[in-house]
Amino acid sequence: MSRLSRRATLGLFAAVPVAAQARGQRNFRALAPTPPMGWNSWNSFATTINEEQALETGRIMAEKLLPFGYDIFTIDIQWYEPEASSYTYNSNPEPVMDGYGRLLPAPNRFPSSAGGKGFAPLAVEMHRLDLKFGIHLMRGIPGWR
Repeated sequence: MSRLSRRATLGLFAAVPVAAQARGQRNFRALAPTPPMGWNSWNSFATTINEEQALETGRIMAEKLLPFGYDIFTIDIQWYEPEASSYTYNSNPEPVMDGYGRLLPAPNRFPSSAGGKGFAPLAVEMHRLDLKFGIHLMRGIPGWR
């Protein structure tokens, strides 16, 4: 890339915030004074977290961490795996899926998900605590080789 085109490119990037402000949008530098801050179940529970542990951790997080800006509660990998039991993945997992191949929370670990409710009931509880709720999901279709 030539020097002229680098300068032109940098000039375009510099003009983006000005153009956004001209359209009445906020300055993108003011949108996030901190990075997203939250808690992820992997560091404490690996693949094994269940609903009871999630609710207890969410309550503690809301009390102790939310005042400092930590507002994202994430359930990490293998929430769909009924037999998840350690930091090691099962070699032949049988994830819970619906008829379309979409992953569902394992109801033996997340009882409120039974009957096709998914994580909605747990998300409602986290939202009541003023926490955002997220899940970890890998791309692809489980079980297809």
